[in-house]
Amino acid sequence: EKLYLVKERKADMYRLSAYYASSTLCDAVPHVVYPVLFMAILYFMADLRRTVPCFCLTLLATLLIVFTSQVRTYLLFLFLSMPAVTSTANGDEMGVRSVIIRGRGSCWGRRS
Repeated sequence: EKLYLVKERKADMYRLSAYYASSTLCDAVPHVVYPVLFMAILYFMADLRRTVPCFCLTLLATLLIVFTSQVRTYLLFLFLSMPAVTSTANGDEMGVRSVIIRGRGSCWGRRS
């Protein structure tokens, strides 16, 4: 996919934002359809309360979990692909990722 993306970008067929928007929308369809089907089957197999509001709330909770995991994955990918944008006290370039992992500027790091 990356090879085709590079070729199409060199030919200036479309903007990169259009590619990512369409890619995200196309990937979102299975992430919505499969949990809805799964919950529709499981909800009635488990013999839960058979009212529309209860089913909709359960479905909403399931979809929120799915979307949260998707966003977490995108943010993790973004975090791991960050370029070097910060510098240390002695002028060495460091990525934001290494600053956070080493604990500098982070509330989870060790104290110096």
